[in-house]
Formats: sequence, C-alpha cells, structure tokens
Amino acid sequence: MHVDENTDKALQLFMTEYHIEDRDVAIRRIVQDWLASAGYFSSGTLPKIKGGLATVEPDDRETVQYPEFRDGDGGPGSGG
Repeated sequence: MHVDENTDKALQLFMTEYHIEDRDVAIRRIVQDWLASAGYFSSGTLPKIKGGLATVEPDDRETVQYPEFRDGDGGPGSGG
C-alpha cells in the first residue's frame, strides 16, 4: 500500500513504539483497533493476526451528568 510521506513517518513511529517489524501487521493492527473502538467488532470477536493485536478495553465509562441536568436537584430536567 502506498501512502503519503507524513503517513509513512507516522506509521514508522507507531511500528517503533509498539515493536512491530512488519508494515502490513502494523497497518492491520491500526485498522482493527480503530474498527473495534468504533464498535464494528463485538467483544471477543476480534480476529487474531500474526504479530499480535492490541487489546480492546471494555466500555466501562461512566455517563456524565452536567450540573444543570442532574436528577433531583430541582434544576431543569429534574422533574421539579
């Protein structure tokens, strides 16, 4: 795959940081990680690739409630 010079430099930095020697493995890892983080793979269905794959953390983020929308404080959206 041919990429522009800036993308190639970024790919080389990624490969160095993650100790990946094969360019194709690095590209597959980046694409699969992105697809997983965007929700295109369900948990546990990531394909295995030679050279390893970054683990995808489960989505355990908490929902943020902004102060003006907090339940039960008498503000907007609190029902009273």
